[in-house]
Amino acid sequence: MCLRDLWRAKPIEHDKAFSILIPALVVALVVFFSVFLYYDGDIQLMDIISFKPQARTPPVSSTAPPPVSLKVKMPISSKTQIPSQCDIYSGKWVHDDSYPLYPDGECPYMSGDFNCKINGRNVSDYTKWRWQRTHCKLPSSNQWNEPKEHKCNFEIEPIFNELYIDPYPERMIMVEKVLAKMKFPISLVNITRLSDFRKDAHPSVNTLRKMKKLTPEQRNNPDLYGDCSHWCFPGLPDIWNELLYGSLLVNGLFVSTSN
Repeated sequence: MCLRDLWRAKPIEHDKAFSILIPALVVALVVFFSVFLYYDGDIQLMDIISFKPQARTPPVSSTAPPPVSLKVKMPISSKTQIPSQCDIYSGKWVHDDSYPLYPDGECPYMSGDFNCKINGRNVSDYTKWRWQRTHCKLPSSNQWNEPKEHKCNFEIEPIFNELYIDPYPERMIMVEKVLAKMKFPISLVNITRLSDFRKDAHPSVNTLRKMKKLTPEQRNNPDLYGDCSHWCFPGLPDIWNELLYGSLLVNGLFVSTSN
């Protein structure tokens, strides 16, 4: 018996096949032409077949809202001049008695692990260092008020030897090299290099383990229990905020609210 005889011998399956196939073809055609109507001819048949959709330009409307501005209004003096080529990451650590900018324990977002004073650190000089830019000075904002070694115990001041990380490890500048080759401009808030000089700003043994202060025995073993990865608050992380703020200023994302 040939295939044609088998097909004719089972009219029920034959009709059932067509009852499924025809609606499926109709649905496929409707979807196919709907896509063409929706894109108004901006998409070609080969694009659909090869699954390469083209970007659709939105129609121009007289009632379209204005583009959203990325600039944020901040209370910055209009007399302030921000150099367009200001390298906010080039500078040195200078002692400033006006720091920290807020008292110990007043940051509501600070984990107890990093509240070094509460955890037993009696020396607070590590909070009084400010990052001074070499070739430019950034204005202060009053918006709120209108590792080379894994050893950081007994460190009380920054590392002033500029050759400490010179030459800079190739792996540390890999991100900068990649960003420089990108077509889309990306600004990197590079806190790594300047933070490398602040061995004094780590919690060390003034931290918590399992939500408890270290025992005297643990404090006497800083190589094992010292935290040289995180940072005390107030301290270095506040400078990171200043750098983020300065980066926004340099890139023109903040505008003055003064005349």
